[in-house]
Amino acid sequence: VRRKWASWFHSPEGTRQIGPRWTEDPETTMHTRECQHVVRRGIQTLPPQYREAMRLRYVEDYSYAEIEKTMDSPMGTVKTWLYRGREMLQENIEEQGIAM
Repeated sequence: VRRKWASWFHSPEGTRQIGPRWTEDPETTMHTRECQHVVRRGIQTLPPQYREAMRLRYVEDYSYAEIEKTMDSPMGTVKTWLYRGREMLQENIEEQGIAM
């Protein structure tokens, strides 16, 4: 029986991430862990406001309006931070040569 769960779970660093918790395929597990490590490291290189907006949106699952209120910033600014944060993270991942 092949089991694979894709769910949110806490990493050793205390952040939540998505990925298989258990699988019979060690290659897939290693690739997932490598990708998670690259993403976590890439997020840490983002400017603080981008990093916080990304955390609120993709880890805490806040809506754009909730992020706007929490960060006390205009909606356009929040959208820009998220867009630029994703772009910078994608560039960082591509530089690492990781196929996500």
